[in-house]
Amino acid sequence: MHAKPMFEAVNDAYRVSSESYVQLLIERFNGTSMKEDRSVIEHVNKLSIIAKELATLGNPIPNRMQVSTILHSLLDSWEPVVVALNLSSTLVTMKNLPILLGVEAERSQKENH
Repeated sequence: MHAKPMFEAVNDAYRVSSESYVQLLIERFNGTSMKEDRSVIEHVNKLSIIAKELATLGNPIPNRMQVSTILHSLLDSWEPVVVALNLSSTLVTMKNLPILLGVEAERSQKENH
């Protein structure tokens, strides 16, 4: 039996913990729902940070999947907005999603006051 060189042992251990961390991030990205006390922009930013971290670790989430996951993670009260965005001729991307949702949040806030 030959012992692994120290570098290989550390590298193998890091890879396993790294894969576990990637899995945790994927589960967090897919399983995060918007909280009642959080603004839509905060929610989008939280999920964007997770997606960017996954990309940094070599596991990028395609733009369309990010948009879809975020839209489906919004509160039920956002359902009309989600439907409108899905039916819109506007291409929704991670660049314009926060803007589109922010405009809608402002409009909704003005209506309720």
